Amino acid sequence: TGTSATFTPSSGENFVIARDSAGPYIGASSNHDLRIITNNASRIRITSAGRVGIGTDSPGSFLDINHGLQASSTLGAQASLGLRLYPHVGAPTVGQLGQIGLGYGGTYANIVISSIRTSTTAYGTDDLIFATKSGTTQAAPTERMRITSDGKVHIGATSFTGATPQFGVTWATADYAAQFQNTAAAGSSHGVRILAGGNSSDLGLSVRDRSNTNQHLLVRGDGKVGIGLTNPDTTLHLSTADRNMVKFYSSYGTARTYYFRNDSGVLNIGGGTPSDANDLLNLDVANNRVGINTTTPGVALE
Repeated sequence: TGTSATFTPSSGENFVIARDSAGPYIGASSNHDLRIITNNASRIRITSAGRVGIGTDSPGSFLDINHGLQASSTLGAQASLGLRLYPHVGAPTVGQLGQIGLGYGGTYANIVISSIRTSTTAYGTDDLIFATKSGTTQAAPTERMRITSDGKVHIGATSFTGATPQFGVTWATADYAAQFQNTAAAGSSHGVRILAGGNSSDLGLSVRDRSNTNQHLLVRGDGKVGIGLTNPDTTLHLSTADRNMVKFYSSYGTARTYYFRNDSGVLNIGGGTPSDANDLLNLDVANNRVGINTTTPGVALE
């Protein structure tokens, strides 16, 4: 009927069950660990330094969990999980979160790792999301990356223009959406390798504008490369509405620039800055004429 009870065995520990202005409490008031046992075996230990061990009597961090079970060969087998966190009791609801918060942010955690329910069936699916907070005000963190239940990885967005990619990055800042840097020594510092495509219907590489409207560059599975079009029919196929089509520059020996351009159906080949004055060879395909230093050849070769 009192406000406290203290048990002091001959070994000198003080075990206390008490109540103060902060509410009831239980524990060791002496400089000793506190254990919780079942079936006469230690299950949880809170050390005198405040570390908590579950399944271990010598926790090395603030929370150590050692379930002591033989590792299962089946990923996710619940009987061998060290920790299980799920957000629902009874029938699940799409959008339910099973969250782990990291960092101090007041009302909200600064960093969150969470499952998010994507189906209502009892043995349904969850996505895995990672969220961070960039501002200094009290605000919920923003989702930054999601791994969907079918293995897709999305960074910066949960939906994409066009087909949903297996790995997708969407960014709205004035910077590159992705950068790959290999700092290995010269000779082994490789960049990006893409293994895709087997025939003309496959795309090994596709570069389009941000609205997914215009094709800038593609490499097909049969090895054909298209610039400005979707159906290259030669090894390198260029399509453009610009008069100046291609320009080459070489710094070998005496530096030179060479170009190809279209003058209303006449192919101009020249050197330097593309202009009428620098056109050297002109092919009038429609009339089967070739002009050297003239853009309007009047005979087959002029």
